[in-house]
Amino acid sequence: RIIGLKNDNVSFLTHSIEDHGFGAQHQAQYWLDLVGLVGADSSPRPAQVHREDYVDMIGFQTRPFAPNRSVPKVVIHAGSGGYSTARRWMPERFTQVANQLKLEYNAEIILVGTHDDDSNNVAEMMHFEPTNLVGKTNLAQLADVIQHADLFIGADSGVMHIAAATGTPVVSIFGPSNYRAWHPWSVGGRASVLTSQVECSPCSYTGHDIGA
Repeated sequence: RIIGLKNDNVSFLTHSIEDHGFGAQHQAQYWLDLVGLVGADSSPRPAQVHREDYVDMIGFQTRPFAPNRSVPKVVIHAGSGGYSTARRWMPERFTQVANQLKLEYNAEIILVGTHDDDSNNVAEMMHFEPTNLVGKTNLAQLADVIQHADLFIGADSGVMHIAAATGTPVVSIFGPSNYRAWHPWSVGGRASVLTSQVECSPCSYTGHDIGA
């Protein structure tokens, strides 16, 4: 059995579903529909991600919190991974959001990602000192940090998908990439998509900058 999406470029499949186009539905649902051809359950279900407790040298430790606590925890990832830097939102804009959340809600801002992201730039520009966990977690610890937060904010990235899998509310920021295909897969969760609807979208500008 040769299973896949049926379109004009594929003629050798024995079992197929119609390819209605990239972004016609979420990529996860496409793949669920494919495995449904061999008897698997194709109904939407939440993604799962492995977590392990995170404790660092300065005493930050993930732990459950009462839902009515006065200091909300907001995780911000100012990055997009290395595949397409055009997916990134400007660090100046993330800084504005972080400062406003601190002023209006006294939020604890937790910055995550790698040193190749822009989160350190956000830390330098903020008016308040954030909890900076950039480069201090592995993926399982990162998932734990996000799972214990009240909100995650980030652009189109793998970190955003990890956040959606934890069940934490997600605000995802999309530029030129296809949000219909790659929005947060948050079945039963809470996720919002903000998109600029730039004229060139959907595209990835791989190896280029926006405007090239």
